[in-house]
Amino acid sequence: WSPKAANDGCSICNSQDTAESWLLTKFQQVKEFIKSVHVNVKVYRPECGLCKNQDVKVYILYKALPIGQEGLKEAVGILKSLTLVATLKAQKDLTDKIHQFHFEPMASQFSIAFLSAGSCTLIKDITLSYFVCDKNTGAGVNLPRTAAPDNGSQRVNLSCSENTLNPGNEEVYGLCSSKRIWKIISPCICKKGYTLNTIEEVCIECPSNTYKDTFGNGKCTICPRNSGRNLKGQIQCLCQDGFYRFQGDNYTHSCYEVPSPVRDVKFIDKTETSITLLWKPPLPTKQGLLYDIKCNKCPPGSDSGSCVEPCGHQVTFKPSQNNLTYTSVNIQGLDQDMEYQFVIYSKNMNSARINRTNWKSAVKKIKTEAEVAKQANSEPVNAYVAEMN
Repeated sequence: WSPKAANDGCSICNSQDTAESWLLTKFQQVKEFIKSVHVNVKVYRPECGLCKNQDVKVYILYKALPIGQEGLKEAVGILKSLTLVATLKAQKDLTDKIHQFHFEPMASQFSIAFLSAGSCTLIKDITLSYFVCDKNTGAGVNLPRTAAPDNGSQRVNLSCSENTLNPGNEEVYGLCSSKRIWKIISPCICKKGYTLNTIEEVCIECPSNTYKDTFGNGKCTICPRNSGRNLKGQIQCLCQDGFYRFQGDNYTHSCYEVPSPVRDVKFIDKTETSITLLWKPPLPTKQGLLYDIKCNKCPPGSDSGSCVEPCGHQVTFKPSQNNLTYTSVNIQGLDQDMEYQFVIYSKNMNSARINRTNWKSAVKKIKTEAEVAKQANSEPVNAYVAEMN
């Protein structure tokens, strides 16, 4: 064998000769996961007269040969013991031909050995390749880059990908076929708050203002009216600020607005036993606003203590304590020189079905007037008594 000019390959022209001649490639490193190496050999028949044998036999060498004259005999013995992997059959016409074969590497490196015994051959190009099923994520699992087998399928144990789970702890695996296609056996499903992207086959967060409260690969649900935040991956939708659900309703139901607190609460008149309160409606002002009044006594001698004692039934409200349509109320029957706390709740037609703790309110503390003492009469009592005859 001899090299051609300009790296155009190696050729041999053994016209009328059957002597064995070996051509060895440089050693190639094999990645651990490679199961099969595919080889394409581009050959050409040069014009060199009548050749005894046009076939070129191909072997795979896994270790370097001894060098020098001393190791020649051992080297020949090693070459003679190699296993045949392919035969490049005799070529009759003077055109390029591609020979293809494959082999399973038995070590971490190899060299391709060509044996000629009377051929006329120009090896122009050698291409080495291996086929893989690509690294990817699909059907809720992580797929590693895997060498495809020559025939059938290669089984690979897998794990569930991010944002998925395996509820039954079942076996997860994939089959990498010789056609470089994955077949996935996967019980992995999307977590709550995640849905399956059917194009990329990965679990992604539910978009903003949607939710998913179950495990599985189903779609996300649009949040009920007046609920949902600008957040992804919601398991359920919370009511927006100022909105609440009716008592007994869960996150699958709509949310309803309660009015804002009333404004500028003040008294316009007070005596020892009565107070008149006045306030402005909440903003924005809407139709159907109603007001409830709560009255509590405050501890004596404290301007800031907790006022938890109810005012009692002797206290009356005009025109009414509850469902007021006016923005004022007169409260009578109070104790003199006593501090009271008044809570004014804003409500609408939805409020009765919403927990009272969610109603908006304004608080005002006011102290009733003290009783004014009457002046004593200084004139003698007998000055007003008629004299007896």
